[in-house]
Amino acid sequence: MGNKTRWALLVAALVPTFIVAGFWQHEHAALNGTRSRLNSSELGAIATLLKDDQALIKELQADPCTEKDARILASYLAEIRRDGVAKHADMKQRLDQLAENNTAIVTLIKV
Repeated sequence: MGNKTRWALLVAALVPTFIVAGFWQHEHAALNGTRSRLNSSELGAIATLLKDDQALIKELQADPCTEKDARILASYLAEIRRDGVAKHADMKQRLDQLAENNTAIVTLIKV
C-alpha cells in the first residue's frame, strides 16, 4: 500500500470523526444553555419568594402586638385568643402569604 493511499484512508476516517465531534459539541452546548436558562429562572423565582418571606417576617416581628421574646405564630395565637380573629385579620393575611410562599419555594425546589 502506497503512502498516498494511507493518507487518503486516514483523511477519510478522520473527516467524519471531526464532523461528528463538531455536532456533538454543538448539541452539548445547546443543552447546557437550556439548562442554565431553566435553572436561573427557577432560582430567580425562589430568590424573589425568599425576599418576600424576609419582608413578611420582618413586618410580623415588628408588629406592635407581637409579644416580646415570643415567636410569631405563638404571638398570633395569643392575640386571637385575647382579642378574637377579626381584630388580627391583617396578621393572618401575612401568615397565609408566608405559608403560600413557602409552598411555592418547596414546589420550585422539587422541580
